Amino acid sequence: MSDSVLGKLKFGSRHSLPVVLQGEASECGLASICMIANYYGHNIDLVSLRRKYPISLKGATLKQLVNIANMLHLSGRTLKVELDELKRLNTPVILHWNMNHFVVLASVNRNGITIHDPGKGLVNLTWKEASRSFTGIALELRPTDEFKEKDEEASLGFSVLWSSVTGLNGSILQILILSLLLQLFVLIFPYFIKLVVDNVIVTNDRNFLVILGVGFTLLTLMRVFTQAFRSWVIVYLRTILNIQLITNLFRHLLRLPMGWFGKRFVGDIISRFSSLDYIKDLLSEGFVEGIIDGAMAVLTLTMMYIFSPTLATISLIAVTLYVVSRLVLYQPMRNRTKEGIQLKAVATGMFYESVRSVQPIKVFSGESISQAKLENANAEWMNADIKLGRLEITQATFKELLYGLELVLIIWIGAYLVLGGDITLGVFFAFLSYRQQFAMSTQTLLDKIIQFRMMGLHLSRIADIALEDQEEALETEFPAPTNVMGKIEVENLSYRYNENEPYIFENLSFTIEAGECVVIVAPSGFGKTTLMKVLMGLLKASGGSVLVDGRDITQIGLNNYRQMTSAVMQGDYLLSGSIGDNISFFAVEQDMELLEAASRDACIYDDIMAMPMGFNTLAGDMGSTLSGGQVQRVLLARALYKQPKILYLDEASSALDVNTEKKINMVLKNMGITRIMIAHRKETIDMADRVIDILHLKREQEENQKKSTGSTKLEVVK
Repeated sequence: MSDSVLGKLKFGSRHSLPVVLQGEASECGLASICMIANYYGHNIDLVSLRRKYPISLKGATLKQLVNIANMLHLSGRTLKVELDELKRLNTPVILHWNMNHFVVLASVNRNGITIHDPGKGLVNLTWKEASRSFTGIALELRPTDEFKEKDEEASLGFSVLWSSVTGLNGSILQILILSLLLQLFVLIFPYFIKLVVDNVIVTNDRNFLVILGVGFTLLTLMRVFTQAFRSWVIVYLRTILNIQLITNLFRHLLRLPMGWFGKRFVGDIISRFSSLDYIKDLLSEGFVEGIIDGAMAVLTLTMMYIFSPTLATISLIAVTLYVVSRLVLYQPMRNRTKEGIQLKAVATGMFYESVRSVQPIKVFSGESISQAKLENANAEWMNADIKLGRLEITQATFKELLYGLELVLIIWIGAYLVLGGDITLGVFFAFLSYRQQFAMSTQTLLDKIIQFRMMGLHLSRIADIALEDQEEALETEFPAPTNVMGKIEVENLSYRYNENEPYIFENLSFTIEAGECVVIVAPSGFGKTTLMKVLMGLLKASGGSVLVDGRDITQIGLNNYRQMTSAVMQGDYLLSGSIGDNISFFAVEQDMELLEAASRDACIYDDIMAMPMGFNTLAGDMGSTLSGGQVQRVLLARALYKQPKILYLDEASSALDVNTEKKINMVLKNMGITRIMIAHRKETIDMADRVIDILHLKREQEENQKKSTGSTKLEVVK
């Protein structure tokens, strides 16, 4: 199964419009541009396009899409058109949809339109249905003189997966050898039929029949034991692949930047991991079977030509016609398969979201709405499967008809050849057996080739995880700092989601002394949490630096830095396990003294001891018997168990009463921990040593720019 053979299976025209579904929550516009770029011959995938032109969670404006298109040498023209004027546009064209979405208009007919929706796939709409969604804005994109047809895809190679699994080569070699032995047994049995018919039945040689019977009985026993051993090796290989592929990909996933997770749906991430099952099956059996079936096809065809060139030619013509039918249906089946995979991911994500959001669903009596949304998502997924099923039925029907007629023709002509004395009856029976093996081998070989080409769909989905760069500066060549004091210096710190977005904050500078407690304040939406995540190293700054005890956190190394910090963030929740597990963050060996001390410091120890199972009381992400205030205190105990030098608290006491919060604050103050808080409640703000007002920092920074007096220390001291 050489690369040259696989490479020939690019049956789509350069001027066919592909369906590209968005991988991130807000990249429908980017996916639409990707479709049109591919239509004109610039074969670029969404992963590559996303790396070049990242889109924030806020989505993209029409102006941003035009700018991205221009960088791809596509000239953009924005049009305001009525629905009945769509037929005048040169498709494909991007349409503004439902006031918050972009789709690609593929074609127009008298009954309606066909669109490629980045969120759903290929959709046919009546004029009435289209009128509900079309906003009247269209974007035409045409190649400029600088536009060039080229391939620019970030693909995850089959060889990369192969090399990432230890022990794979030895197991594959064992399976290959055992499979060859099994195929040799298969090749011998038709010759057994020939010997019985021509040398036993015709000559009435009973002694020779006994010899043949005993010999082939032994061969059968050898074949059965070989088959059993091969099956065991395959089970072993599947286990290795399952463990190593999932472990390697999950390890990489956990080391991706926080921004990557913020742009994706959970269901989509889960579905990408399910693509490993398809790859695992191909690696464990498909690769070897492809090689064996290819060899078997050649050997059986050779035997067929030795026995009867006439009959062999008929079989070869039938196989050729079958190959042509598979090639014709390949691209439509690939498109339907791709659509089904992505729509299944949407349905999976919606199911997960519904389960996670069961409380608000019940509060707002939204059971029917949630059920309808999930049913619609499942219906779209099933419709894609139905379309694929139709193609598979068409293919299977043609195959059965083709090989049925071929068998009739071979028996018909073969009977004439036997009657004419051109071949013996034993040869004819052996030929029929070899013909069956040849047909099965070529069918399986072609199926494996198609599956390996289809594997590109799954590799591209995994590539979105595997080819993404891990967090920078996780490790460093410098030694981990000792005797950390916890002084934080922020110098000209800036952040924005990408180069096309405005700055969330820019050139902020301030200092937090070791052991000091500061509170960051600003109106909602002004970047308080974003600033804290940059300080924590969860988000990479667009400019400037964060220093701890005079060293940049990138020099310290994010892993080392996170060992000395801890946090309670908005949206944090307990994980499935006991309260003790959650506080120790599932440490293999829990330090009970530290567990109790952290619980006392967080004012949750007495509450835990009042529970029948104490620290063994079960909690979970879907809820528990704990109140909101108790959950926050358990989360705080988890942060303190780590014995941090710097503690980040984002609305970490919003569910606590003032007296409890004061007790906790006094404990933390006596620990000498540097604390950075975000709060809106006046009582919480009053507990801080100092207030850092982001809005004031921005204004002061703008005034400094206007005066051109240079950078100054921007902070508000309470």
